[in-house]
Amino acid sequence: MPENQLPDDPDLAQLRRQAKELRRLVNRLTRRPGDVGVQGSVADELLRLACLTYDGDDIERRQQAVTMLAEHREAGRSNIYTAALVGDVETVRQFLAADPTAAVTAGGPFRWEPLMYLAYARHDPHIDGDSVTATATALLDAGADPNAGYLWHGLPAAFTVLTGLLGEGEQGPRVQPHRRRGGPRQ
Repeated sequence: MPENQLPDDPDLAQLRRQAKELRRLVNRLTRRPGDVGVQGSVADELLRLACLTYDGDDIERRQQAVTMLAEHREAGRSNIYTAALVGDVETVRQFLAADPTAAVTAGGPFRWEPLMYLAYARHDPHIDGDSVTATATALLDAGADPNAGYLWHGLPAAFTVLTGLLGEGEQGPRVQPHRRRGGPRQ
């Protein structure tokens, strides 16, 4: 982190204001996905269960997401976040046609952009890889930020779309990597 030098005769009131502003900006980017509790809607609960959070990630959550989606197929088309999660490119395109800003609008239980839900999805390794790629392309073409991310528990290193694709992190092989991590020919 860069260091700022204090000016001669620093104004402590101004420094306090700057510190509060910095804290406010960091807090705006901080997310604690593992702390998000059970959601009231099927769509939001699907998003919560299906995505890698690095807190309490286990096979049971993934299986609950798979079961929920099997029982509520429409949940995968409820909004742009669930459509991205399941790699439903046609539904994603419909949401983008209705609202061109949807690709860059944060939402769902984690307050992520749609591309983040696609990158952190771990619920079904059998989703067609071409649909995942097409969904990512549609979102990127609509202006989604490939560098979108958040500060996990306020830590200084951002958890980005790329972090979601790589998956494992410090937890090693316990955390399943994204199904398209190695590129289109997996």
